[in-house]
Amino acid sequence: MKNISDVREKCFGCTACYSACPTNAIEMCENEEGFLFPTVNAEKCISCGKCKQTCPAYIIVKEREINFYAFINQDENVLLNSTSGGFFSAAIEIYKPDFVCGAILDDNLVVRHVVTNSEDIIDKMKGSKYVQSILEDSFVNIQDKLLKGYKVLASGTSCQVQGLLNFLKNGNIPTENLLTIDLICHGVPSPKMFKDYLNNYIENTDNAIVFYKSRSKKYGWGSKLGVLNYLQTIEMSNSKVDNTSMSANLWQNAFFSDYAIRECCYSCPFCSPHKPSDITMGDFWGVENILPQVDYQKGCSLVICHSAKGRDLINGLSVIKLDEKQYNDAISKQSRLVKPIEKPKDRKQFWEDYKKMGFKGIAQKYFRFTLLNKFLMKLYIVLVNIGSFRIANKIARKIFY
Repeated sequence: MKNISDVREKCFGCTACYSACPTNAIEMCENEEGFLFPTVNAEKCISCGKCKQTCPAYIIVKEREINFYAFINQDENVLLNSTSGGFFSAAIEIYKPDFVCGAILDDNLVVRHVVTNSEDIIDKMKGSKYVQSILEDSFVNIQDKLLKGYKVLASGTSCQVQGLLNFLKNGNIPTENLLTIDLICHGVPSPKMFKDYLNNYIENTDNAIVFYKSRSKKYGWGSKLGVLNYLQTIEMSNSKVDNTSMSANLWQNAFFSDYAIRECCYSCPFCSPHKPSDITMGDFWGVENILPQVDYQKGCSLVICHSAKGRDLINGLSVIKLDEKQYNDAISKQSRLVKPIEKPKDRKQFWEDYKKMGFKGIAQKYFRFTLLNKFLMKLYIVLVNIGSFRIANKIARKIFY
């Protein structure tokens, strides 16, 4: 088959095929799990094969020279508002792009990629979003900017970056003005389920949500904090902020349960230190043992360089370069640099239950949203606030994955 119709469960939803189609024969359509997949209009398709040529599912990831670094942003405000060490902000400052492409949470609480030079919108790209983003026409917008000679910094998951690079290569678009940054990715959850999680919170509290943040540094950062690194923050229309209730933190369980993850993520070819991007970033878990001299308690990024362009940027930053033993130790703390997540054996049953029971029902059955755990969550936060982390962590293991 010369078009993308046979990609099925291997599809990343990156939109490379959609962007490359010369006859607009491909539409990105939502499946029953809430993920976007390409649908080919047979009447418009001319069997040119461009969609297959751009698809990351047909690409073998190549090994390249890699260098590992630790990075902590020296701007205290940037560091506190970043998910880990504030590397993304520093990369923008050093690279000085004319346009940045990245994922934002828009006013409707939908995660989508945008290409912009607005500082306010770029600011929204900072921080993790544990939902698959909607890319729409981002690749075409990047192409247009590059053809006009603008410098572009593009960020996303490894499959999105690979899709972008394939699209540009097949269009013979020069990329000397493009810097790509991807991330250490656990897998991408369903946008539909994320929306249902937010609606479930609204139903439970009878308040509209005006702001959401997927991770909070209220209690600091680091491996020893465990699930405290993943507290969800919700600001309601009555100005109350909630990052301690079980209802607010349900998305943590939805994410780490691995039921809500896109099918292709269970066999992801990018779960390796070798990525298609110029630079990979993520949390530097285990830094306290690998680099004990580092003050990591407000966040530290693990940065992996894959290209000369990436190394040029790193040379402009204050970083600590890891030796071979140290980066092997760092990889050992990053499961997604070794292998993909394991597909739950009852995933099919989960989605059948989801269709029947809705989010509220599956939250109780699969995400530990019970009366007991609501009580334990309150107790957990009390113990954390008085510094009883050992007992708190035992309770956390009953509440969270």
